[in-house]
Amino acid sequence: MKSIHIEGVIGCEVYAADLREQLKDSNGEDIDLTISSPGGSVYEGLAIYNTIRDFRKAGGKVNARVIGLAASMATYISLAANTVSIEDNAIWMIHNPWNMAIGNQNDMRKMADLLEGIAVLICNAYAKKTGKEKSEIRELMDAETYLFGEEIKSFGFADSIEPAGEGAETKAEAVVLAHTSIEAMKTRISAEPQQIEKAAALLTEMNGAVSSLKPDVIRDKPAATAEETMEEVKMQNLEELKNKAPDLYTKAVNLGEGLGIEKERARVSELRSYIEADPDNLKLAEVVNTAIADGSKLSDVNAKVQVAIRDGSKLEGENAPSVQTAGTQDALSAEEISLCKNLGITPEEYKAQKES
Repeated sequence: MKSIHIEGVIGCEVYAADLREQLKDSNGEDIDLTISSPGGSVYEGLAIYNTIRDFRKAGGKVNARVIGLAASMATYISLAANTVSIEDNAIWMIHNPWNMAIGNQNDMRKMADLLEGIAVLICNAYAKKTGKEKSEIRELMDAETYLFGEEIKSFGFADSIEPAGEGAETKAEAVVLAHTSIEAMKTRISAEPQQIEKAAALLTEMNGAVSSLKPDVIRDKPAATAEETMEEVKMQNLEELKNKAPDLYTKAVNLGEGLGIEKERARVSELRSYIEADPDNLKLAEVVNTAIADGSKLSDVNAKVQVAIRDGSKLEGENAPSVQTAGTQDALSAEEISLCKNLGITPEEYKAQKES
């Protein structure tokens, strides 16, 4: 079994590219992944999670061991492993993602939407691991919850518990030590306020062909933004890939065929989600069904969709002032629907998260 350590601030001392190289060197051995971290960059944390997930998909096995502290994104990374064990005096802290932002009211709303989307993603992973309701998990995240030793296992975040060699003896002592490490981490990460935007770009990219090539292309540069890397990939045409990396070429071709089907399904699903949000709007249904039939994307017919939402349930003319439909009351915006797709949740789940 190969031992790998994730110790320190994610994105400052711990990088996905370094982890990927260590996993490559494992030569198929099981991995004993020791985690002791106050968290850090959401962007780098997502990339590390994906690195472990991809290793497992290829047949590898990872056992995570939490020593002392797993906070914020370090808890999310832990859940990428096959199993999670914790020491009996370890702290496990979960909270909502945070970021620094500067701008006008529109910038702040955009940042809030990005943070909410990432919070939903993390909540889904916690709920899947623990078997708890997402509403209960969100309450724990909202409260910034510290769990200690046996509590971590009782809540379902860990599969087993083991005696600690040294460290804090009480929860109060452990929380104080953890809080000090977390505040120091925040100071370091605050120097890079674009981390959340990078994470949002990575989430979007994960739904496309470029992200599927991530283990071979993107993670070589932990500091590179998703946009820069995508441009780098676009510069390599298929002929160059075929000559320089035949395995990668075959993978790209196979991905292209599969993604063509997935892309069409995504196009239809995105359009139909508007009907689901406003099922009684006949005009909206007409616009959406026409777009599905002629191959249009939402961006091509967005203006017509918005008019249909405004006009309500009539096929022609304006609604009377007294007429209101689901679309005029709570239909999701194009940005919200796009966020739902990026996070892999339904419009109904998104609405439920907004209302909870």
